[in-house]
Amino acid sequence: MDVPLGIRLVDSCGHPAPTNTRMRRYQLWITFLTFLTYMTYHMSRKITSVVKTELNPKIEYNSHGDPINMDSGWAPFNAGDDIVDGIRTQGKNNLGLLDTSFLFAYAIGMFFSGHLGDRSNLRLFLTTGMFGCALMCFLFGLAYFTKIHELWYFLLIQAVSGFFQTTGWPSVVAVMGKWSPKGKRGLLMGIWNSHTSVGNILGTVIPAAVMASSNWGWAFFVPGFIVVFIALLVYFFLVVYPQDVGLPHPDVLVSDIDLAPCFSARACLCSAVLMHMDCKLPVCYVFLPLVYLYCCDCFGSACSFNPQ
Repeated sequence: MDVPLGIRLVDSCGHPAPTNTRMRRYQLWITFLTFLTYMTYHMSRKITSVVKTELNPKIEYNSHGDPINMDSGWAPFNAGDDIVDGIRTQGKNNLGLLDTSFLFAYAIGMFFSGHLGDRSNLRLFLTTGMFGCALMCFLFGLAYFTKIHELWYFLLIQAVSGFFQTTGWPSVVAVMGKWSPKGKRGLLMGIWNSHTSVGNILGTVIPAAVMASSNWGWAFFVPGFIVVFIALLVYFFLVVYPQDVGLPHPDVLVSDIDLAPCFSARACLCSAVLMHMDCKLPVCYVFLPLVYLYCCDCFGSACSFNPQ
């Protein structure tokens, strides 16, 4: 049995609950935690597309037609004298190599990550992959502070990052499959799969906000710290199998546990958000699964539903 330390501490501080209640809470927690996990994978892979405008900015001209920011950008991504539509073509090609190296490594890594995940402890496998993604974010951002301009350095980071990124999808899907009853997987996966969109949004908003107040180096560091934080949550609180915490397979209790009423809390949740939260940033939506969890267990009567 693989019971994470955080789960053992939480269980030691609480009171025993009925099996159905424990199953529901664990299912919601695993859904939320894996949502955050793959959200951060997408967030970390989105950063390079945001900082490209800083690495190879568009050339601007004065009233006489002379370029005024030819020295802007970051070598080797601002290289070349051939300019098309205000963009230096050689620098643009070098940026394209970043995407190529990442996607090539990602495509190859996907063939192996699934097999490794099946033969590994998924909690440790995910934690290792997330720490690897965070490390690549730090190394890419470090180039700004240490004045690294070698193309091979950036290509190597992107390639290694591509391999680490492949640890995410097979693992979170496998964990969700172990906690989701067959009759509910369509509903659960439909809601849960929004992590890709939320991650892409955060991977755009956070680096852009950081660059507006600082530099593109910190645009990699800040998301990297977020990935590390979620990786620690995975290490200390991700339960891979229900049997690890003394619960049966979810299909055994499928007739007794119904997660659909929990997600029908959406109307109540939306009204509460509109009434009590004035938050228009996309980052607010990251917390919706957590509110689902809290609302289902604590506000049943207030939301006109009461899971048994």
